[in-house]
Amino acid sequence: SSINRLRLDGLKNICHQFHGSCPLVLTLHFPGRGEVDIEIRKDITIRPCQEFAEKIRELLGYPALSFRKKPLLAPSRKKWGKNGKSTHSNDSLKVML
Repeated sequence: SSINRLRLDGLKNICHQFHGSCPLVLTLHFPGRGEVDIEIRKDITIRPCQEFAEKIRELLGYPALSFRKKPLLAPSRKKWGKNGKSTHSNDSLKVML
């Protein structure tokens, strides 16, 4: 499966549909040649869930997501949103293209 502008636009639209507090890492994988990480704007964060994973699979035709929890570097004060939930996140979601 190849990546093109249409698929990248689709990926961006899905990310906007599932906006959340989890940072996104975009990696282009070239079999046998390596990988390239693409810098994503800091305001493009997502809400990882099963429906998000399904939409990405439909768009790309394969399971391209991996979820990882980053280790805490130092205790920090949590910021609280209007709904009483913490807006602090140590998670990230990686999309392999």
